[in-house]
Amino acid sequence: MFNPLSRMVTKNGLRRTLLHVAIIAVAFGPTKAALAATGDAGGSTRIDLTLLVRIGVAVVLAFSIGWEREFRGSEAGNFTFMLVSMGAAAFTAVGVENFPATAENIIAGVATGVGFLGGGMILKKDGGNVRGLTTAAAIWAASAVGMLAGIGELLIAGLVTLLVVLILELQFLPVIGRLNARRSRPKDAKPEANEHEF
Repeated sequence: MFNPLSRMVTKNGLRRTLLHVAIIAVAFGPTKAALAATGDAGGSTRIDLTLLVRIGVAVVLAFSIGWEREFRGSEAGNFTFMLVSMGAAAFTAVGVENFPATAENIIAGVATGVGFLGGGMILKKDGGNVRGLTTAAAIWAASAVGMLAGIGELLIAGLVTLLVVLILELQFLPVIGRLNARRSRPKDAKPEANEHEF
């Protein structure tokens, strides 16, 4: 006797099983040769876990820079920094892996594009004070972290991230904060409305 319900259950069970197998296969064992497909540019388009790891490391490292900026009251926070670093890592990783002959052009394009993005962070107030310059420079540095992670230099990317956060926090350290050039200006100079630039 034919039972359509049992056929549907078997069909759904088969779909779930195939879905689980596909997820496990993608997560634990793809090789470049097994997943390679010919692309339009004559190269190969690959689902490569190494690239995903590099991009993930770039996002995690940029989070710390973005958190510091958000903590200090900047308009650009951790999501902005993570997205910039992720984009830089993705463009760089794909360029280095799939187009090694022209990878330097891709890297130069990323640096230029992020420069325009950072330019949008710089604001000039009515009193002539410029705000956002430090955050724009931090966005540019976060893209450099993303590029380093994208080419596979994960240790250097981590060290550069620590250096960026240290530089951003220098003025808030007690000993070094006293040496700040803004605080040692001549007495006849007008103090700015905002002592710390974000």
